[in-house]
Amino acid sequence: MLLGDGNRAAARPPGAGNLLPEPERRVIIIGMRVTGESRRPRALALIAAALLLVNVGLSIVVVSQAVAPTAPERPLDVVAIVLASAPADDVSASQFCTGVLVARNSVLTAGHCVAARDASAINVILQADNLCSTAPINGERVEVTVITPFSSGADAAILSITPGAQPHIPVPLAVTTPSDDAVALTAWGWGSGSIGGAAPCGVTDKTLQTVPLPQCARELRAETELRQGVAESTYFCALPAPGSANTCLGDSGGPVFVEQNGERRLAGITLSGRGCGAADPGLYLGVGGIRTALG
Repeated sequence: MLLGDGNRAAARPPGAGNLLPEPERRVIIIGMRVTGESRRPRALALIAAALLLVNVGLSIVVVSQAVAPTAPERPLDVVAIVLASAPADDVSASQFCTGVLVARNSVLTAGHCVAARDASAINVILQADNLCSTAPINGERVEVTVITPFSSGADAAILSITPGAQPHIPVPLAVTTPSDDAVALTAWGWGSGSIGGAAPCGVTDKTLQTVPLPQCARELRAETELRQGVAESTYFCALPAPGSANTCLGDSGGPVFVEQNGERRLAGITLSGRGCGAADPGLYLGVGGIRTALG
């Protein structure tokens, strides 16, 4: 099952002694919220208030409230691929695939996403997130001028785009295609949570782990029969990590990132899968099949 080969019109979810007698001693609780951001001015103010209250004989209890970790930072190189005919204030139903910026004027995506389309019929939204009319459509929408399929026959294509008005930084490539088991990866896109399910308005991340390539044997066989001459080592197979959703419709062509040497790098792009469930392995085109085409 290709994970982004058509339009998705599904709805998106939208200290001075006690001045009070002991029986009347008062206790004041001061709450302190702890986050990863600097809170020095607030903390100093709380300490000063506590000392002042102690001077009048009040007991102080400081409660520290831990804040849950924030979600992964949204990569600015993820690109929404939409129909050029989509209205400016709502492109959600016209988003059909995902891509990634690999050069200032070049977007990489899955070849099957654009195989039967004219460049003039496609727009991309750089630094995109929300695509629904319920909030501002952020990012910069630009035209596609040329579609260049990979000459190797791999299921990938480069979309040449008109230069954006804002500077957009392309993603660096990983050193090699993931080949070990249980390599932690993160896929990004606007894919739905299930086949026929509602797609998100905003770009979402899905945590993956690589599994042995034979687990994608059926998908790999279909891919290599269709695209003869592309080495199996070009691909990798992955499942969602425990507690994470799987890639699904709308994620096709989207980036899969890996951490290497403390830096987020492009490991590959989403291609296909037999389903979108937790036990459904997905097939991905690795950076080994991408680097040569990018030069």
